[in-house]
Amino acid sequence: MKWSFKTEGRVRSSPAIAADGTIYVGSDDGHLYALTASGEQKWKFAIHGSDFGNPGIYSSPSIGADGTIYVGGDDSYLYAIHPDGTLKWDLKMGSPVFVSPSPAIGADGTIYVATQGGTFHAISDDGDTGREKWAYKISAFWPMIRSSPVIAADGKIYVADSDGILYAFEPEQDADDVKPKWTFETETGSGIRATPAIGTDGTIYLGSEDGNLYVLDSSGQLQWRFDAKDSIYSTPVIGADGTIYLKTGLALYAFAPQQAADDVSPEWSAEFGYVTYATPIVDANGILYVGTHDSNLYAIDSAGNLRWSFQAEGSITSSAAIGADGTIYVGSYDGHLYAIGQVDIDAPTNVTANAGEGSVQLEWEAVSDASAYAIYMATGSEPPDTKDLSNWKPLNDEPLKDTSWLADELKAGTTYWFAVQAVTEGNSRSQLSEPVSATPYAVVKAVNDLNTLEVSKHITSEQLAQYLPTEVSLQLHNETLEPDVGVNWEIENSDYNPDQSGTYWISGSLQLPEYYLNPDKLKVKLQVRVLPGSNAKLSEIRINGKILENFNPDLFTYYLTVPYSMDRVTVTASTYDSSASYEVIGGQEAVLEIGDNSIYIQVISENEQEERTYSLYIERLLTIAEIQRPDTIYVPYNTKLQDVSVPDSVYVTLDDLRTIEVQVSWNEVHPEYNGKVAGRYEFIGTLQLTEWVNNPLNIKAKVSVIVLDERKRRSSSSSSSRTDRVSNDATLSSLEIVANGRMLTLQPSFVPDVYDYTVFTDAEEMVFTAQAAHDAAEVYVDGVRLSRSAPISKKLASGNNEFTFVVRAEDGTEKRYTLTVIRETAAHESSMPFSDIAGHWAESAIRRAVELGFINGYPDGTFRPDRSVTREEFIVMVINALQLNGENKDNNSLSYSDREQIGEWAKRAIAIATEANIVKGFADGSFRPQRLMSRVEMAAVLARMIDEDLPVTERTSFADDHLIADWAKQAVETLHSHGILIGRSNNYFAPNEPVTRAEAVVSLLRLLDQQT
Repeated sequence: MKWSFKTEGRVRSSPAIAADGTIYVGSDDGHLYALTASGEQKWKFAIHGSDFGNPGIYSSPSIGADGTIYVGGDDSYLYAIHPDGTLKWDLKMGSPVFVSPSPAIGADGTIYVATQGGTFHAISDDGDTGREKWAYKISAFWPMIRSSPVIAADGKIYVADSDGILYAFEPEQDADDVKPKWTFETETGSGIRATPAIGTDGTIYLGSEDGNLYVLDSSGQLQWRFDAKDSIYSTPVIGADGTIYLKTGLALYAFAPQQAADDVSPEWSAEFGYVTYATPIVDANGILYVGTHDSNLYAIDSAGNLRWSFQAEGSITSSAAIGADGTIYVGSYDGHLYAIGQVDIDAPTNVTANAGEGSVQLEWEAVSDASAYAIYMATGSEPPDTKDLSNWKPLNDEPLKDTSWLADELKAGTTYWFAVQAVTEGNSRSQLSEPVSATPYAVVKAVNDLNTLEVSKHITSEQLAQYLPTEVSLQLHNETLEPDVGVNWEIENSDYNPDQSGTYWISGSLQLPEYYLNPDKLKVKLQVRVLPGSNAKLSEIRINGKILENFNPDLFTYYLTVPYSMDRVTVTASTYDSSASYEVIGGQEAVLEIGDNSIYIQVISENEQEERTYSLYIERLLTIAEIQRPDTIYVPYNTKLQDVSVPDSVYVTLDDLRTIEVQVSWNEVHPEYNGKVAGRYEFIGTLQLTEWVNNPLNIKAKVSVIVLDERKRRSSSSSSSRTDRVSNDATLSSLEIVANGRMLTLQPSFVPDVYDYTVFTDAEEMVFTAQAAHDAAEVYVDGVRLSRSAPISKKLASGNNEFTFVVRAEDGTEKRYTLTVIRETAAHESSMPFSDIAGHWAESAIRRAVELGFINGYPDGTFRPDRSVTREEFIVMVINALQLNGENKDNNSLSYSDREQIGEWAKRAIAIATEANIVKGFADGSFRPQRLMSRVEMAAVLARMIDEDLPVTERTSFADDHLIADWAKQAVETLHSHGILIGRSNNYFAPNEPVTRAEAVVSLLRLLDQQT
């Protein structure tokens, strides 16, 4: 408060301020006072006496363009007063009731005034007197006008009565016939005490005692209304931005400038004070000032926040006025006119703001002459203008005496701006201090528990990350809010195993904003439960350790064909889920019968909810080992094809060494048969095999048919005479290499049209012969002419030795053949003694065989007596033991289809054994040199070297006689009776087991002893 002026009565009149700053205000003491801006009385004017008691001025003065002050008195007079305080004129209004409402002055100077008696007057100021231009008497049972008239921009005058009617008058009227242009009546007929407010667009805002705000256009049509449900005595006021403010008995409402008729909700409302008759005023900063019956003048910002209040000693029912310097003038029932405004007081300095947990602690230096302080707060990245308090929120309702303040219940992470205002004892206020800011923080108290996450097996860490929550909620100290924050899951630091069911804990780092403190370094933890697997499928099936081809986990039936030699199988598998279980029904080792066999694999999932069965149907087939070729058939010359008698069947040896008779369909002849052409014809037939015999190589039966030439022929000179032409044939017909008494095998086998050959030997010297195909051709080796069929000896150096053969034809044509002889040490030779035969049951036999020279060891000094013997190894032992040289020393005589697989060191022995009928190949033309020699095959070979007829027998004396093939029983029993072959333990012969090197040596020595 800057100052106050005491009158002798209540001040119900609203003050008016002249252009020179003079303040005019009436009092119930019957005087109009003129005061300076500093609160000094310039003069006072007394009105006439009242017919109803003490005179008073309730009406607010109005100031004309020439400075004349117009004011109504409770004595029924309208007064015109000069600026110096002298009476210009007065006019009795004719009604014995108060001239209470304030006068309104038109653009032409006409004064419009209403009386509580219900008459509305238009008065002309004629200088020394006032003249009534026209008057309108309202017609009502109890006519009364308590609202002041108001003039719109278009000149219309509006006034309302206590019967709830608003009148609109044009300025110019016929004095004898005054009529309103239009009227508007409230819905309830309740009285209108508030003066209407007129917007710049002519819109009329009218408050009624029925609690409604009526909004009309300039023609009196209702646009919208708002039911405040509380009587309205105060005039609506329109702010500079067009906002409409309405004060009811208890509340203040703010409406948008362009309020929609279908949504009449206020922008905001605030409750303070009670029963307001005074009209609010708005300053340039948008601050509203309004007095109420609770003796307070309130300052409200444009957001509805109370900025400050001033308390008088009595009710404030009149409107305040604002001076040019911003001073607010308001009267009170306590008889005072108060001047409220700023005095020179410094704003607080050295204001500091320290952020706390959900709070900010403010401190500042004390200001001299300040009796209290007001604290203001705002939010945002930048502080609001400190000169515009509408964007600042006051924090203290009561005066603050201290120089510190704790702002609490603040939101963590929000930047708050604070400013402090110094307040004097008289409520003068300083400017706001320089704004300071702080951002409160929050302290993490706990991380809320998460529900257990259940996942199926085989969910990888990368896939699991997609199922983990991206946010978790926290508990904060001193806050009920449980915010969500991000999580950085640390799966890689856990023991999570997607392939193992069980419970795992995965932790994660909290992704906290910088205003969240985590002093205990709390982390989020999530329990992940990998459920027991439901997969009951296999990932692979293995037969004898080999993965089943074309296996598909989703196919459950498989058909397999195996040869007779596979008499048993070992079935194993792997489950797709390592925790699932499987069982081979009947055991993993299965003995196969000839024909169909069934094996079932049952798989049960880890959770025992799924079960599947894989079925293996294995057909064990006998395979043709050999076809006995029928004897050659001779037919006379000119025998027709249909008369050739070929056998209906042939004998076939199977894998199990039994011999069966098989029907044959003869369906091919090569060359095409012609009985009139003598020569050899090859008949070929298809075997009619039973379903349990397999013929994968499609071996066919063959028999030779020779058509004899019985015609007598005569020598013909024409057929035997030589041609006189010279031969150009320069090819070799044969090339043979001999070393260490053995025929070496050329690689490739000799063919006249192949010109490069290689041969291996460990000999220091070799002998070779080469023959030309034509008698007239000559053969040279390294420039030396060879005589026909005469062998030549050559010394060999270690490594490669190359020889060139040139064949020169009769006409001089030449062809060259190259022979590379590679001299190397045989890989199978080693010296005695052997390091692994000491104490072996066959040690003495092995030593004796070494002395006889028909066995050798390995380069590492071992003999490996228990190692199985291959077919080629056994035949070499036989030939060396018997010292058979044979007449055929040509290794190339081997006709086996797999002769290239036979080792060079074994070819000569196999060739000798084949020629001597000691060994035979298989029906498909192969020898199978690397196949292990079975005991029954060894018996067959050794039996062929006994010079006696084998006795016929249907049974041997061995316990496993049923496993010995019928065709082999004679050989086995004969060798057994001669002591050459004996069984293994428990009198088992084990016919299909492979022969060991020790067994081969012992058997051969016994055979040699028998022959000796």
